[in-house]
Amino acid sequence: MRANKRSGPAVFGLTVCLVLFMVTGILRPCTFFMATANGLTFFGNNEDSGMPDTYIWFIPPEDGKYGGVFFSYGNGFPQGGMNDQGLSFDGASTPRVKLNFSKDKKAARGYLTTKIMEECATVEEVIQIVDTYKYPDLIGQGQLLFADANGDAVIVGGPSDSSDIDVIRKNAGAATMTLTNFFPSHPELGGYPCMRYMAATARLKKDPSPTVANFRSILKAVANKNTQYSNIFDLNNKVIYLYHFHDFENQVRLDLAVELKMEAHAYQISTVFQDSGTEDIIMSLNDLRAKGSISRNIPEFRVYISRK
Repeated sequence: MRANKRSGPAVFGLTVCLVLFMVTGILRPCTFFMATANGLTFFGNNEDSGMPDTYIWFIPPEDGKYGGVFFSYGNGFPQGGMNDQGLSFDGASTPRVKLNFSKDKKAARGYLTTKIMEECATVEEVIQIVDTYKYPDLIGQGQLLFADANGDAVIVGGPSDSSDIDVIRKNAGAATMTLTNFFPSHPELGGYPCMRYMAATARLKKDPSPTVANFRSILKAVANKNTQYSNIFDLNNKVIYLYHFHDFENQVRLDLAVELKMEAHAYQISTVFQDSGTEDIIMSLNDLRAKGSISRNIPEFRVYISRK
């Protein structure tokens, strides 16, 4: 028992991992959090990095697998996303740790985060998979926050005092959960104290309401000059609110159901905010994709069409 814890081409089946977190000892300061109230659950994220080459892409459901929206850099590895059931996730880099996975657990084909987003609709289902399978995605340095449309949430990753990997479930009575770059159960390992964590939790304590205005204000408060994009997920209505390069005055709203009616496609985030995505830019992006300069895991690029 865990004490106080648990308290087209099949592009969607791609490798999901935290490569950027595992290949370097440098912590990339990201901040994400969720809040739930009155039948609504929101998930917010700031993606902080020195890499401005960012993409948003959509994979329709197929072959019994859920579809969803994902964010990535040019390497095509999703940094976060939401599936069509309202399950969301994002990942944060952490201090390096060694995880010794239980021999009793199964080895999943590919990366476990892929399996989770394809097959899970709830946090309870996420925990069942984490309890059943080894989680090699997180061997290097990383942890994940998952949240679902029911208002449940869980942090996965890091050393555990009672198992092979830490699993910290949001208390049933809690309205919020926040994660940055330190292990909540082992802050002594590094990254703590974290000013972003303290600022986000303080603001959520004062106002835990799952609204765009509230989440945008929190994201703005903890953003920095390297915040490449920010996103808010409405997990119940499957809506994405997107901001580019720590500019919270300009917002793009994307309806996941509308986007998933199309074939798998991607937008370069900077072209979304130009509200043009001109044909020559898209042709250039697809040419780079064909040459392998942009991962082929990312679907072909399309012109963004404003639906304001």
